[in-house]
Amino acid sequence: MVTRTLLLSLVLVGCAASTADSDAGDVTTDNGASEEPAPLAAAGSFTADFDGCVATVSYDGLEDRSQPWLCPECDTMYRGTWDSGDCFEEPSGEAWFGEGNGFFYATHDAHDRLTEKATAGLETSASDHDPMHGMTPPDSYDCGWRKVDPEPYAGPWTFSEDSVLDGWFTDECDEPVRLRDQLEGYMVIDYSAIFCEPCQRMAGDEPAFHDEMEVLGVDVEVVTLLVTNVSKVLENAPTAQDLADWSDAAGLSGPVLSDRGWGHWVAGWPTKEGDVAMDEYAGVGLPTWMVVAPDGRVLKVNSGYSSWATIQSTILDDADAQR
Repeated sequence: MVTRTLLLSLVLVGCAASTADSDAGDVTTDNGASEEPAPLAAAGSFTADFDGCVATVSYDGLEDRSQPWLCPECDTMYRGTWDSGDCFEEPSGEAWFGEGNGFFYATHDAHDRLTEKATAGLETSASDHDPMHGMTPPDSYDCGWRKVDPEPYAGPWTFSEDSVLDGWFTDECDEPVRLRDQLEGYMVIDYSAIFCEPCQRMAGDEPAFHDEMEVLGVDVEVVTLLVTNVSKVLENAPTAQDLADWSDAAGLSGPVLSDRGWGHWVAGWPTKEGDVAMDEYAGVGLPTWMVVAPDGRVLKVNSGYSSWATIQSTILDDADAQR
């Protein structure tokens, strides 16, 4: 991972395209209807001083709207290539980069947070491509998951107790699944790893919890966001077969999805002071789970193994309060 930072004295050179089409707002048609803004392409270069190492940074990519939780500060995010010569440990290759608040953000890691690198404007132009990069859910799920089709979610993209973040992930049927499609009743998000014994125990206890809630007449969907290894939560995403094997081994009925950095940067983000979530990161202990009310409120976040009885009481207490 890149650890060096850019000094903020930059000169743009050789920029390839006009910024005339780069406004982020919706486009209004002649009949007054609102349309999604056109997806963007970004290409260009600038010179920068990386702690005394001067290099020309070049970039070339297409807009990607499928993982906004990786850069909450970004107005636009791109997936492509970024080359900074010999000034970085990973000088070139596939990368994320973005722009927001007048800053250039970037990372080379697929599911890592983009970090502030420079005060440089990206040169963009309208482009004809899929800004979701294949992560738009189908009309119905082949695996049979519920499909609520809620209104589009526009943020915030940092943890909030008021409204759980949306997200898009792949399932064992190799289809993209939208997280908020599962939010009809209560939802429990279980962020777990395959090679994690406490995670395995929690998954094994899930069916009994689900049966108990069914007897009580409370609608609960448990969504598992799965990574491969506790020590590499942002790498080695589980395959469709991995997801199916996990689900079959524990006898799960809810979606098991391949995480895309959401669990680490959202479910693992809040620390707890009593029942109040704090805006500072304190690491992630797997499994980490999150209880979400039908209206999207985050009722509780817990890092580390805990009994399903705690989750049950959290849900029942809220259900009683809403009556």
